Parts: sequence; structure tokens; C-alpha cells
Amino acid sequence: MSRFLLFPVSLGVLVLLLLFAAQSGHETMAQGACVNAPSDLVSWWPLDEASGAPSLQDIIGGNNATPVAPQPVSGVVDGAIHFLGNGLSGAYVAPQGALFDIGLADFSIDAWVNFDAALANSRHYIVNKFDSSTNKGYALYVMSPGITGNERLEFMWGDGSNVSTVQSITPITTNQGTTNEWHHVAVTFARSVGSYALDIRLYVDGAQQGIQVGNPPGLGSLVNFLFLEIGSQPSTIDEPITIDELEIFNRALNPSEIADIYNAGSAGKCKPGPCPTDPQLVIDLVSCWPAEENAVDVVGGYNGTLSGNATFGPGHLGRAFSFNPPSGRVSLSSGPSSSEFTVDAWVYILNSDGYRTIYADNARGFWLKAGKLNWWAVGDRFLGVTVPTHKWQHVALTYSNSTFTGYLNGFLDSTSIYAGQYLPTGDGLGIGGHSVTPGEDFIGLIDQVRIFKRALTEDEIHRLSQNQTSPVGGVVELVSAQADSPRSQAASSGPSVPYAAIAGGAAAAVLAVAAGGWYVRRRP
Repeated sequence: MSRFLLFPVSLGVLVLLLLFAAQSGHETMAQGACVNAPSDLVSWWPLDEASGAPSLQDIIGGNNATPVAPQPVSGVVDGAIHFLGNGLSGAYVAPQGALFDIGLADFSIDAWVNFDAALANSRHYIVNKFDSSTNKGYALYVMSPGITGNERLEFMWGDGSNVSTVQSITPITTNQGTTNEWHHVAVTFARSVGSYALDIRLYVDGAQQGIQVGNPPGLGSLVNFLFLEIGSQPSTIDEPITIDELEIFNRALNPSEIADIYNAGSAGKCKPGPCPTDPQLVIDLVSCWPAEENAVDVVGGYNGTLSGNATFGPGHLGRAFSFNPPSGRVSLSSGPSSSEFTVDAWVYILNSDGYRTIYADNARGFWLKAGKLNWWAVGDRFLGVTVPTHKWQHVALTYSNSTFTGYLNGFLDSTSIYAGQYLPTGDGLGIGGHSVTPGEDFIGLIDQVRIFKRALTEDEIHRLSQNQTSPVGGVVELVSAQADSPRSQAASSGPSVPYAAIAGGAAAAVLAVAAGGWYVRRRP
């Protein structure tokens, strides 16, 4: 059983510390540390909802599913949803954004599932978006070909002309009595791999269990206009299934990424928090804009408003600010002030011509110039390496002792000397643009903009670039600066309990800091 320390947190300070430790967990899965979700995650339904929930939340893409008679149960990672089969229950999504485009190019689907033995040729549907009237779409399910109790993972796809299925090699064990046999299943769909136009692979419990490669003539799009169905296909061949942690990516995951998800077991993937950062750096973090469908600074309170064509899109982790031509920005009335600082962000560049603003006011700030890292203050004061386009990149710039240092993907790029600089706080301050020159607005996506009140070291920048949003697990204790405050607090769960929880485990490194008079340190 996992142990938790519960402690008071000031409601005005939004600090989330998620610490996981090696404890005994789910009856069939060992619990360790959560793993970072692979990149290019389009939709993620944790399926942790309680009975009566109006929707099943997609915590990444916002494509929430409307459930019909869902049955909440215990899952591998927290809760799961049991679907009754025979069209009696399911969940339905009208895909928007990147989820709608799944099938145009490469993609992956994965989930944890368990199920009872099915009748011959019946199907336990995981996801279904196959249109039999046009032979376009895709579906992932478990079926029992030929005889009862011979369950295999199967993927069906069609582009309107070509229609095919691929099936796993060996049978998958089913639930036995009251014991749930959980399995992690995945499919990857890739185009133009080596000499093949198509490469589909099935995985069961972290290992490849099926493959289909070939050159189907005129391979086209799988996209159709149907709902995406979860746990359902309204027909008599629809068998019951329990699903947990369903995800869809817009690329083909590699085998090691799938194995990592499976091996994480009940610890699961690290869910995006209010401000993903290394817990050892929380004390120096003064602003953070995670871009989770709002422009809130969850640390410093320097909240922004979207203007022009600024909106939200799929981020490196969760959602991101999306900036589209001709102009758009996140306008900020003010920001943190410091003469030593670090500014970092994840960027997805679609156009790198000229100056493209990351974080700046009308006089100074962090830009890209012709695709290169740049600090401008009445002239270019730092010019670094070219940042690749059309791929998520981590960029960071530090300033201390009159020295700028730039980093790309966690590695030191170059330095420049220029005295008297400080963070931009003046007129026109914004993310993705400033008020004077709309032509210098960013074009693409910006995610997780963070500002620290000192120049971080190369090792610290590297850790941020690795997206280490959850530290090594460990038992911690809460220490209060106030004599009359308890050193730790236990509480029942519920909406009226003003506590945050930290999971306990083995010894951990010194972790985090100040939240309403409390801070966290390692327990020896």
C-alpha cells in the first residue's frame, strides 16, 4: 500500500509536488516511479472518473468523451472504466484538432485492458473509428478467432480502397474468476519505413506480438467523419471490456517507449501538473505559464490574455499556446523583475524568418532571429545556434555577471558578454509577441514558459530539457516555519479537505520549498 503525507497548502500558491516511490501496488503490477509520457501525445483519457461523471476527460487534447452507462472500477493506474458490451455502454468522442487528423500520417494507440473470455469471433472493442460503409478508418480490439477463449489483439484499418487486419501471435490470458488479468496493448501505424509503404506493429505487455508490412497500392488517408467510440461497437459482437489509461499519439512509438509504459505498471505516466519543473528548482521559480487552456501564471500570478490569432493547441506536455499568422500573442500587463534570471520554454517553430518573439516587451527580451536564439536590447546582444523547425525544442537563456548563456535541448550553445540587462517588464510585454511590431510575432507553438530568479547551471537546464516533471521517489517530511503548525497531517479525501498529497517510499533527495509557510525536505 502506498503511504501519503498530507499537508496544508496556501490556496494562493499553486504548487504541485508529485513524488512517487517504490511500494507494493496493483495486485498484478509493481509500482515504481511514473515515467514521462512520450512526445506527440494527442489525447489521453486516464479513465479515473467516478460514477455519474458527465464526461471522460481527455487531459491532453480536450477531446472529452460522452459516456453511456460507464461502470467505474479499480484500474492499473488509479481508476478504470468497465464497458458492458452488446452496445449497452460505451463512450463517444467527436474528434477535434489533431485527434481528427489521426489516420493522415503515422500514429499509435495504447491502453491497459482486461476482459473475460469471449464467444468465438466476438470483439472486445478498445477504440473504434472504422466506417464499414466507406471502408475507411481504424479499430483496435481483442477478439477470439474461431473458438471461444482464444483472445488475440487485432487492428483493422482501411483507406477506402485497401482494407486489412493484423493480429497478435499468441493468445492473451483472460480474467480468471475474481482475478483481473490486466494487459497493456498497443498498435503503431507507420508509413514509408525502409522499403515499405506501411509498417503496423502490435504489442502486448511491452513485447511485439504482431507485424504487417507491405506496399498497398495508393495508400491513402484513414480519416473519416464518424465519432471515435471507446469501449463500444453497437452490435451483438460487442463484448465487455475494462479499459484504463487510453492514449493516442500522432507518431509511431518505438519499442522502448512502449516497454517503458508497460514497465511503469501502476505508477503510470507522469500527468501534467500546474507547472512541470524539477522540484529542486521550485524555490527559484518566479513565473510559469503552462498554457493549459488559459494564460494563467500559476506561480507568480502575472496572468495574460490572448489577442489576435493566439489560441491553444497540442503541447509538448498537455496544451500549448498556438500562434498563427498574421499576428497573435499573450499580452501581459507586468512580469517578474530580476537582474539575474533564466527564461526557458518548449517551442515548435513553423516559420523562423526575421525576429520571432518568445518572451519580450517593446524594449528587450528573448527572441529568435532567423531561427537563432537571440536576446535583443537596442540591438542584438546575444545570438546563438539555429533552432530546428517542425519539432519540439527546448530553449533556455540565462543571464548573470553580465554574461548571457544560451542552451538548446539542454546543452550549452554559446555565451555573450553584455552588462546591465534585466528581465523585460515594460510596455508591450508578452509571450509570442509584443505590441510594437506585429511582424515579430511567433508562428508555431510555445509551451511551459518558465522564469527563474537566477541563472541556472548547465546541469539544471539539462534536467529541465529532459522534462523531469517527477523526481526520484522518497519519503519526505513537511517542516513548518510556524511553531504551532503540525509537522505532518493525515486527512480523508474529499473536496472540503485543503491538503496536497505526496506519496511516500524510500529515501529521496532534498526536494522542494515554500508554500504558505511550509516546505518539504528529505526524511533521513
